Amino acid sequence: MNENETRRLKMSIIMPLSLDSSLEKLREGNFQQRWEAAKEIPKFGFEAIVPLTDFLDHPEQELRWFATRILGEINHPHSIDLLVDLLATPEEELRAIATKSLAYFGEQTIPALTAKLSQPSTRPLAVQALSQIYSEKVVAPLLSVVTDAEATVRSMAIAALHSYESPEIIPAFIQGLTDPAVPVRREATIGLGLLASRTPILVAEDEFTKDDLVKLLAPRLADASLEVAQQAAIALRRVNTEAAVKILGEFLLTEPSSLDLQLEILRQLGWIQQPTTLDYLQWGLDHGSPHLWLEIVTILGRVEVDKLRACDLLGQLLTSNHPATTNVEIRQAIAASLGQLGEVAGRKILTQLLSDGVRSVQLHSQFALSLLPAI
Repeated sequence: MNENETRRLKMSIIMPLSLDSSLEKLREGNFQQRWEAAKEIPKFGFEAIVPLTDFLDHPEQELRWFATRILGEINHPHSIDLLVDLLATPEEELRAIATKSLAYFGEQTIPALTAKLSQPSTRPLAVQALSQIYSEKVVAPLLSVVTDAEATVRSMAIAALHSYESPEIIPAFIQGLTDPAVPVRREATIGLGLLASRTPILVAEDEFTKDDLVKLLAPRLADASLEVAQQAAIALRRVNTEAAVKILGEFLLTEPSSLDLQLEILRQLGWIQQPTTLDYLQWGLDHGSPHLWLEIVTILGRVEVDKLRACDLLGQLLTSNHPATTNVEIRQAIAASLGQLGEVAGRKILTQLLSDGVRSVQLHSQFALSLLPAI
């Protein structure tokens, strides 16, 4: 290779490709060449948009895919308009790319996406894109579709509103609690629980308190859908008041329900640090199904509000010949929970468990004793 050829080769390496050559590579190249061109073309910005538009109608699917992907990397109003139009394409893959790109571009896409809410064919994807843009500006367009005829649209809109604390969303959540569609009831239930965990008192037209939330959420514990009922238990735990404990505890005591729901209610009760929580846990040990005992013993180990009483309940369980103690796993759990509680009062019970006939129970007790403060 002579000196001139070497110079031309070096120049071809360091000089950027022209837009025309990149578009040609995109049009005629193999997949790897197209991938390389797709990394170069966005650098040309607006200049690349018009020729890329021609590729959107190309008969070759791969070329349409690349053109859509590249447009998603060019932040320009015209590119945004094209991506919004692609929400109506019958090609699922292109719709997915367009939706993701529009969400990435953020607030500037909200007006165009809002306009697409008026068309049933593009409404679901417009809601999906809006749901991925964190901005108070999406609240109004999302609220406009919470009563849509399509349950999927309603549930997506309500789920997207979980991220916001505006009083305007409260009526949408309340209405969603009695929606005929399970996904909508589930998302509305979750939404009210999240509001409770973030905001002690919410103000809409009138004062809206945690007591109001408890009254609204309580009926959902009896929902025909286990999924919704479990979310209601979680939401009531997030309310974290004595009234919420009472609703959960009394439902556990009086309402026939599936084992899965009973276990969920117990778990949520265990996370609520209110004095009356222990009353319902004790009831579960005294009168509840054997399937609940292990869960209750485990929950008692993480009690914070009255550790001495929790220790006492575990001790009573062991010394009263409760049928639960015939289960090796439960005796191990009693030892572990006493160790977690860390109360000196648990030492006597753990010393008793050291002489248990099962080696694994002895080991659990020995380790738990090491966690207690020295006398």
